[in-house]
Amino acid sequence: MALLLITVCVVILRTAWVCDDAYISFRTVDNFVNGYGLTWNTGERVQGFTNPFWVFLMAAFYMVTGELYYTSIFVSLALTLAALLTASLKVSRSTTGWVLILVAVLFSKAFIDYATSGLENPLSYLILVTFFYVYLNRRLDQNNFFVLALLAALAGFNRLDTMLLYMPALAVAFWRLKGSRTVALAVLGFSPLILWECFSIVYYGFPFPNTYYAKLYSGVPLYERIHQGFIYYIETLNLDPLTLIAIAAGFAVVLITRNRKAAPLSVGVFVYLVYIISVGGDFMSGRFFAVPLLASLMLISQWRHAETWATRLIPLAAVMLIGLTSPRPPLFSDKSYGTHGESGINEKGIADERAWYYQSTGLLTTSRGQPMPAHHWSDDGRRVRLKGDSFMTLGCVGFAGYYAGPDVHIYDGLALTEPLLARLPTIDLRDWRVGHFGRVPPWKYLEGLENGTNTIEDSSLSAFYDSLCLITRGDILDWDRLVAIWRINTGGYDYLVEAYTEKPRLEVDYADICPPQTAGIPWDEEGNYILRPSGIRINLDSVRHSDRVEISIDHNDHYLVIFGRDSSELASVKIKKRHTKTGGLRVDTLSVPNYANDVGYDNIVVIPESGDDLYSVGHVRLLED
Repeated sequence: MALLLITVCVVILRTAWVCDDAYISFRTVDNFVNGYGLTWNTGERVQGFTNPFWVFLMAAFYMVTGELYYTSIFVSLALTLAALLTASLKVSRSTTGWVLILVAVLFSKAFIDYATSGLENPLSYLILVTFFYVYLNRRLDQNNFFVLALLAALAGFNRLDTMLLYMPALAVAFWRLKGSRTVALAVLGFSPLILWECFSIVYYGFPFPNTYYAKLYSGVPLYERIHQGFIYYIETLNLDPLTLIAIAAGFAVVLITRNRKAAPLSVGVFVYLVYIISVGGDFMSGRFFAVPLLASLMLISQWRHAETWATRLIPLAAVMLIGLTSPRPPLFSDKSYGTHGESGINEKGIADERAWYYQSTGLLTTSRGQPMPAHHWSDDGRRVRLKGDSFMTLGCVGFAGYYAGPDVHIYDGLALTEPLLARLPTIDLRDWRVGHFGRVPPWKYLEGLENGTNTIEDSSLSAFYDSLCLITRGDILDWDRLVAIWRINTGGYDYLVEAYTEKPRLEVDYADICPPQTAGIPWDEEGNYILRPSGIRINLDSVRHSDRVEISIDHNDHYLVIFGRDSSELASVKIKKRHTKTGGLRVDTLSVPNYANDVGYDNIVVIPESGDDLYSVGHVRLLED
């Protein structure tokens, strides 16, 4: 066991890394320790993290060490090893069981990748193992029920959705004990989570993290999320087959052995796996499967049988052979990881996140005098801090946001830390990626955000933002603020957002917009069309088959151009921002997609996707004219 644990320790250190998302939480840790509260942007109470228990734990260590890169790695290593040691000594019921646990995690890419990373997985591992130990090995009485309720609450306090793993077993334990004292113990056990939720509502104004609202209002239909969820499974099966096969084996062992005591734990794993599908999985390959894998390995370790060489070697050989079928077994990962084409984001938006960041954040890539993480986003944040800027616009906010420091207000284009944008729908859902739902900011929103005022021109959204600012920036116990918290959480302000989002798209006739504009003129020159988030529709004079279109748009923004016929969308083209020396409008020539050209189109829609909040179109003309 010692030899295997040492091997696991070495593999975790060789693969140790941190990701950009971890530094979203770490910016809050830094603000909290330095007296700015549990905030993302100082002076604005927004919960941009999903793992409060992990945030408080890292804050405690940060106060001692004064840095977070190495601290997060070695705290994660300690928690992971403690979880594996407990699973081996206290949960497993046989030698074969603990050997399988330790060997399987060595070959599980999901488990090893997120044994570090700076995310909360290692703390989830330890809480899960402790829950399994108490549930499986201790007599069910009211004292132990309290411990189970407390552990489930701590799991939710660490990451709310992982509670699904615990609730079936906890519900069975509650049903068996029943009684008013059991209810009281359940409430007492859940007190850490209850207290956090009460604090969250009073302090932030909302019961859930801002990321929850960013995903809730994304507008992605359930069937599309389910489809993406299955793709997440398939991608994991291709890249990390042992993880999903071991999870399936956990169900099989419980069924074959008819282990009634373990059955509710198995149901919890199943419920969590269904949840993964329902939310569309994740953009981080394997991340959501790491915790259920550990649960399934502990279920497998409950199988008691005659200890022979065959019963020991056959399962062990199967684990190793399946693990070696992975194209990237963590056991053989080295300093070059991420340099051989592993780090691409596939066409469904799922990435090998460790490969994506390893060359700039991997522990083996560190060198003397090199600040870590050595990522160019970290450098962006440091530069802004040195320049003394007070405002920064970002798409990926972790590294840059942390190193920019508390004096810089970070605008998050993906709405993870933006309370207003999180409550606006995603404008274009043709090419959505899990966890990356960009929004187009309202007209003049950024201008006001930079100077701390409300300059939104739309009257309904401006009124909604006033209430939101009262909640996130007003005096915590102000009576008007408390009333606003009640109203916004009960739907009292929904009509204001609906009035904004349901406004019709700007429409113009082709004859009005086809006269060409000169490149370089100001984006808001008289005669240009200033765009709202919904964009502009150009109605053509007839069905056209031109294969090229000329368009002038503001140079430093991303746009989507859609070719349609009647109310149907035929095809689309993305225009990437391209800075020009003169600034202002730039003129592009687009090739019309073949399908739209062949069928014929009678309207063109231009939608701003992202940029500096200043969007405009100068002209659109078919080059055959």
